Amino acid sequence: MGALREAKGGTLFLDEVAELPLELQAALLRALEESSVTPVGSDTPVPTDFRLVTATHKYLLAEARAGRFRIDLYYRVAVLQVAVPPLRERLDELPDIAASILNGFGRYEVAPLALRRLLGHTWPGNIRELRNVLARAVVLIGTRRLIRAEDLMFDAEPHERIVHVDGGAKPQAAWGGPTGASELYRAIRDAGGNKKLAAKRLGIARSTLYEWLKSSHNRAA
Repeated sequence: MGALREAKGGTLFLDEVAELPLELQAALLRALEESSVTPVGSDTPVPTDFRLVTATHKYLLAEARAGRFRIDLYYRVAVLQVAVPPLRERLDELPDIAASILNGFGRYEVAPLALRRLLGHTWPGNIRELRNVLARAVVLIGTRRLIRAEDLMFDAEPHERIVHVDGGAKPQAAWGGPTGASELYRAIRDAGGNKKLAAKRLGIARSTLYEWLKSSHNRAA
């Protein structure tokens, strides 16, 4: 039947409405203006009536002024606007949000120091990034149920080097940051102090491991 007809008498939610192609924006505007849609293969309009809710991470009026979003459609969908603050502006909610995400993975808990690391992050990717970080930690800790600070791995900044381990299955940032250093020492510990074996497991040259160890010691000093 199509989303607009299915929504008759209810609510239609369009996520990331700013990404809607201009031709579809015109079709949506026409449906809103005429309170009807014309099914594919038919020339008879079908009445429809629904509440429209849209969401976008972009400033929609700026998109309209730049020609990427129809200004007439903007004034139809932006009747009542609700600003949802980013995660970094509501960190008091982060523990509950993290607990809710982890409930979907199983019975996992976050150690106090790990929670401090989560609260100290800027979260440019908002809740999707938080879910990604927690999912990555769950994968890495195996059968353990407590997520520790060293289990948290954030995406590398643009200036950082990326090392792909096991054919790219586990991307990791360079060992300069606190998480990377802990991962480096843990790899050496798990290898019984054998740096050659640790380097092999990390997928790096032994000389690179020594270079990162030296860099880590310099930062600690």
